[in-house]
Parts: sequence; structure tokens; C-alpha cells
Amino acid sequence: MLTSADVHYSESVRRRLLNLLFHLLTALSLVLCVAVVVLWGRTYSRPESLTWVRSDGSNVVARGLYAGGGMASYDWTILPAMQFRGPLGYHRRTAGPLPPEVSRIRPSWFSLPDYASFATPFWIPTLVTAIAPAVWLMRRGSWRRRAGHCPRCGYDLRATPERCPECGWEPGPTPARAGNQEIGRGDRTDPIE
Repeated sequence: MLTSADVHYSESVRRRLLNLLFHLLTALSLVLCVAVVVLWGRTYSRPESLTWVRSDGSNVVARGLYAGGGMASYDWTILPAMQFRGPLGYHRRTAGPLPPEVSRIRPSWFSLPDYASFATPFWIPTLVTAIAPAVWLMRRGSWRRRAGHCPRCGYDLRATPERCPECGWEPGPTPARAGNQEIGRGDRTDPIE
């Protein structure tokens, strides 16, 4: 039979695990956001493409990633093997600029039976990967600003102001308390002459 202490303990463990998972996903999202921003800046000075070409005998399938001019695109092409003149495998090369008809503001999709292309500006993945760190900062700031709550975990300290029962945080001594403890006079608050 579960007691209220068991339920409280399991709820506390669940809350801590969810909090840990949120922090890990936020850290991963922040790393991805930084990587996207670095790649975004690099695309203006050095556009590149990475292509993977494979053949199944009758057809050649080419898949490519392009990053340049603040845009990222994914292309997919199927050609008859007889029309393809080139090596198979991975190819990385410096690429030219994007054609002017590609919008640099919004994503675009183009598809034919043997060709498909999707392009997106880098601000979209940057915005998506910045959401979790922004939520983390807002949550962390709102905990610290709430009066009567633990600045470390956000627990309500109205019942136990001297120590947080959730994380163990203890407030530092106030100047009046610190001075009296050094003198050894207990809780006395009047100045000693």
C-alpha cells in the first residue's frame, strides 16, 4: 500500500527526471543553435555543397545538401545510368551562388517526377533551435524573481524559510544575523556599545 510519503517521493523523483530531461534537451538545442548560426555566417563567405551519388544499375540517385547565401537546400535527383557521367560516392565542393529566383525570406519546395528540392533560409532553423534555451531562461528568471520561493529550484518557501526542503538551499546570513553570530550574542539585534 502506498503512503503519502511514497507518493510525494515518486512525484519528486518524476519532477526531477523531467527537469533533468528538459535541461539536457535545452543544452542540445543550444549547441545546435550555435552550430546553425556559425554555419549561417559561413555560407555568405564560402558556399558549399555535399552530394551523395549511388547507382542501382539502371538509375543513378543523387542527393545533395547546399549551404550558401544564408540558405540551406536539399535536392534529390534520379537519372538514367546512361545519362550520368561522373563518379559515385560522396562529393564535397565549393558551390556557386543561389539562383536569384530562390526566395531568401521563406522556405520553398519544388518537385518534378525525377527531381525534388527544398530550400529554407537559416533564420528558420536558428529560431526553432533557440526556442528551448529561451524558455529555459524565462523559467529560470521567473523562479528567481518570485518572492518567497527558492532561487535554485523555485520551491515555495513560505512554510520553511530557513531551508528549502526540495533542494537543500539555505539563505545566507543577513548582515544583522552575521554580526551577532560573530560576537556570540545569539539573536540580539541592538548595537553593542
